[in-house]
Amino acid sequence: MSEPATQPGREIHRGDPRQRRRALWLLLAFLVVSALAVSAVREHTRDLGQRLYGDSRAETLSEARISFRVAVGLLLVPGFGLAWWVWRTAARSESEGRFPPSSARTLRDVPVRRGRSLRTIVRGHRLLASAVVGILLVLVLVMELLLARLG
Repeated sequence: MSEPATQPGREIHRGDPRQRRRALWLLLAFLVVSALAVSAVREHTRDLGQRLYGDSRAETLSEARISFRVAVGLLLVPGFGLAWWVWRTAARSESEGRFPPSSARTLRDVPVRRGRSLRTIVRGHRLLASAVVGILLVLVLVMELLLARLG
């Protein structure tokens, strides 16, 4: 593979080929786990739907509440993890005065940003992290309101 053309005086943060392989394996694992989770949720909700019309409606509603809360919890953990990681990347970039931070492993070669573009990237990262947290909190609120209406 040939070296990318660079402009004189332009600093480049080199990509890590091992990180590319790790990212592909992580994506594959995520897809497999997601497919299994979708299948399990589909079966569970079909079973709950059939039991709602049976004799044990109160017990089934209680089980549905628990299932919904578990599902929301499973979304909260990676969501808050993502927000924390993005916020931390912004803080590291700001303290080093460059993006990406020197210790960051990237999938490909990227130009190093400093000055005004760094400040824009840091603000964008903080905005993204805040938006993710806000969306997760709204999700929890909507789910609790939905569960309250179930009775």
